[in-house]
Amino acid sequence: MDIGIIGAGITGLTAAYDLTKQGHAVTIYEARPQAGGLAAGFRDERWEWHLDHFYHHWFASDGDVIGLIKELDARERLFFPWPTTSVYHQGRIYPLDSLIPALKFIPLSQLHRAVRVLQFAPSPPIDRLRVGLMSFYLT
Repeated sequence: MDIGIIGAGITGLTAAYDLTKQGHAVTIYEARPQAGGLAAGFRDERWEWHLDHFYHHWFASDGDVIGLIKELDARERLFFPWPTTSVYHQGRIYPLDSLIPALKFIPLSQLHRAVRVLQFAPSPPIDRLRVGLMSFYLT
């Protein structure tokens, strides 16, 4: 069967791959000059880095994605670097790439004020610890 797929993002490319394995003839239609959809990146000539069109990520525990990459024999090209993450807030840059800096981030430390407005006043250090542990768990 001949099948047309609109969009060469991760979903379109994966569907085309699976359909091709089943013996179908697949044509992918993509409006942009490169594949990747919103996960594709762009780079200004003055930059040393690429930036995604839209924020995407994979966790090292994403078994389906990692399995597909292994099946495509591309595992050696996949790596999970430790990100350099920071936030610019009120004229200052705050690093957020580990637990301690995240806990020191001023807006997070002021979370208790917002919670008190709602008439619920847990201990501010506990709030910061929860946010920090959740951030650590997700990285």
